[in-house]
Amino acid sequence: NTRLIKKNAFNGCTQLTYIYSSENKSKPALPSGLASQSDITIGESAFQGCTSLKNFSMEFLNGGNTISFGKYCFKGCTDLTELVYPDNLFTAGIGAFMDCTKLKKVTLGAGCQSIDDETFCNCIGLEKVTYKGAPTSDVSVQLPDNFTRVGSKAFMGTAISSIQLPSELNTLGAM
Repeated sequence: NTRLIKKNAFNGCTQLTYIYSSENKSKPALPSGLASQSDITIGESAFQGCTSLKNFSMEFLNGGNTISFGKYCFKGCTDLTELVYPDNLFTAGIGAFMDCTKLKKVTLGAGCQSIDDETFCNCIGLEKVTYKGAPTSDVSVQLPDNFTRVGSKAFMGTAISSIQLPSELNTLGAM
């Protein structure tokens, strides 16, 4: 059972600021029918260019089976400042958050094992990437021990100054 937000569904919706569940208007969320116990796919460029989209916690997606983000799904969402990956998002698609220029902090979920090519490329404000339960550290990017891949140009054009690589890392793309 797969739930889908189709390719380009909200592409260029420059006035879109939040997504609310009909059950709880105080917390950004998808309707419970979409975020139920099923696989969730956010299609390629689904929210690309939503320049007013604010802090978008994806915690509401926890509990589904798996989540996949298509290429460039949040590219150019220039008002996003912080992201919290749900535990069942293993990787985001190529360039998923590219050009999110105000993005400062990303917290990876427990299931995240890779960062794809150009995921945070040109996120010029990005200073910190960590994971849930990580010890406090001055390192800009902390990756969990089960992390296996950092794609090419994943952090190109960011404010990242240091990366702690895990021992299990199999692939490190061109930076």
